Amino acid sequence: MQALLFAKRKMDIVSSRNWYQRGLRELECKKTGDDGDSDLEEAWIFNGLALNALLEARLTGKSLGSAFQPTYALLRRAFELVKEGRSPDRLYLRYNLLSNMSSFMELEGQHEVALRLIDSAFTPDLSEGLPDEDEWRALIGTRRAGLYAKAGDFANAERFYREAVELLTAADRPICAETVRRSLGTVVLAAGRSGDAESEFRLGLSDALAARSARGSRAHGAGLVTALAAQGRQREALDVIHELGETESLWLADLKRFPGAIPQSISASLRLYGLSTGIPEVELEENSGLSVANVLQGTKKSMTLPAEVTV
Repeated sequence: MQALLFAKRKMDIVSSRNWYQRGLRELECKKTGDDGDSDLEEAWIFNGLALNALLEARLTGKSLGSAFQPTYALLRRAFELVKEGRSPDRLYLRYNLLSNMSSFMELEGQHEVALRLIDSAFTPDLSEGLPDEDEWRALIGTRRAGLYAKAGDFANAERFYREAVELLTAADRPICAETVRRSLGTVVLAAGRSGDAESEFRLGLSDALAARSARGSRAHGAGLVTALAAQGRQREALDVIHELGETESLWLADLKRFPGAIPQSISASLRLYGLSTGIPEVELEENSGLSVANVLQGTKKSMTLPAEVTV
């Protein structure tokens, strides 16, 4: 954890690497009778070192391609250590590793390779019998959906997002369901079905407001405004902006600068949202001046993977 904090909060790769090396040395001195999962611990360290390799390339002005071999080798080495076993800890790390591999491929524009990585590792029966089986299916399905969306396959993206929303709703995870519905509405809108997207965003906005989620309300509000505008219903779209601003203090745009018009920045804010494995989650980057995704994508603007979908 110390190594991860140095990397994600301070972008201090040298200190982070030193902590990881210290962890590897301690694992070599494992005491007899220790019933811990040393392979799992070692795999987490290799996973962290792989992230460091990517960050170091970006922070020193190099391309991600220059770090391909060491990064992929570390991820594969980690995966070999935990490729078997059905414990929740191993299942999560396998998911994390495959997600990191596929994210790396995405950054290189290899969406089909990224999809194959996910599909080859997570068969439908993998989560059967686990206490949180539905959550795992939703988590993996959401990841698949994001990859399909980025590859332009909105039909499959919608299918997996919709299934994830249904699973999370049935599992009584309303916050997660609302988060995934943001992405569902976005891909439906990107597919050109603005009327259906309107329905998804209205439902999501209602859920987000009930949960007092400002981020969710903004996301669904922006989606709803964009869907209405796409149908030529400008007046209704403006009414949504005014209503959210006046009743919830959530102004989607400064209408004084754009009287009677829908600012382009609203539709430009639509993006896909990932799914956390737990609520609440610990955000290691919230106090950092620069996000990891920001560095890896080579931009200065704050952003969160996955990237935006143009609608």
